[in-house]
Amino acid sequence: KDLDKCVQNAPSAKFNVTAYVAPHGKSGKVVAAGVSTSNKDGAAQVKCIVDAVKEMKLPSPGSYAAKVAFSL
Repeated sequence: KDLDKCVQNAPSAKFNVTAYVAPHGKSGKVVAAGVSTSNKDGAAQVKCIVDAVKEMKLPSPGSYAAKVAFSL
């Protein structure tokens, strides 16, 4: 829901999100996230998307950190 709120003000922009998920001890915590956008119309939404992704709780990736990438 939070991501939907972020992108609704830039319907013409496409976003590529990359996040790194911590293993075991910080089970499923997003420790870093970045966003690229297809045009300048999406620039204002980048911080909102990063903040929303950092709040996500994901399953532990196991013994090693995991890189997760997806498009919006």
